[in-house]
Amino acid sequence: MLRLLLLMVLLAAVSHSHAQYFDTLHIHYDIGVAGLSAKDKATLDSLAQHVGSRKMLIYSYADYLGSEKPNLHLSENRALEVKQYLLAKTVPADQIMECTGLGRVPGSGGSEGDSRYRRTDIFIRKEKSAIGVTPPQTVSRDKAETPKPAPVKELGDNPGVEKDGREREREENLLVGRTKPTDPEISKGEVTQINLEQLEVNQTLNLKNLLFYAGRADLIPSSYAERE
Repeated sequence: MLRLLLLMVLLAAVSHSHAQYFDTLHIHYDIGVAGLSAKDKATLDSLAQHVGSRKMLIYSYADYLGSEKPNLHLSENRALEVKQYLLAKTVPADQIMECTGLGRVPGSGGSEGDSRYRRTDIFIRKEKSAIGVTPPQTVSRDKAETPKPAPVKELGDNPGVEKDGREREREENLLVGRTKPTDPEISKGEVTQINLEQLEVNQTLNLKNLLFYAGRADLIPSSYAERE
């Protein structure tokens, strides 16, 4: 039940956060159906023709009718049907960044179910010019300034004091990922790379702006936008 409630919260968050980065197509289904109607195929034909090189995410759901496991399987089939159709229409596989079924969305009512959640969402990444990205400005050679070197950052507690051998070794280990990011001796430093092979069981790694669907390894769409 907790997983289902969290899924509802994330669905609401996605509907508010994805619009800045994605255009969205919705495909709706009859009860228990995973196949595509003629209308749905026409929609996907148009998408395949005009999507260009933009990336896509495919997420499918089922309504509250039936138990959780069959609905998860149904939602996965819905997502896969959409993906396979787009691939058959020559959309490159690497443009489909995610294709997953998220199962049953909780609800209550009669035997007619809830058509809002018998659906597939196709998120199409907007072009950068459409999401407020400022194009780089060109600077003439005579006006360009020579960049100044960045100030050297001391890792020691007392700036200006020469680092001893142990501190220099910690700095080198940090840059190549040999030192654990949770080591209290380097907690004041900046971790530029993390070697995941060095992480131990139950060790925590904080990934800023990456959100997942409850109980799953699937990123919500806005996290793909933050990752780029």
